[in-house]
Amino acid sequence: MPDREIIVNADDFGLLPEVSNAIIDCFLSGSITSTTMLVNSPSTPDAILLAKRFPGLQMGLHFCLTH
Repeated sequence: MPDREIIVNADDFGLLPEVSNAIIDCFLSGSITSTTMLVNSPSTPDAILLAKRFPGLQMGLHFCLTH
């Protein structure tokens, strides 16, 4: 059987500072492996700075057309 990897993704990084901080806490505890950044949120600039501090956290983009 081939090696398998599970990806556990946390959505809405950048929605609010509290959400971004909770996602970082989950990453540091090993509960998640990636996140998707909500790129049109007022908290996005702060989330970008936070993401740079944790380069091991895999990052994708979450485009929200209704926010």
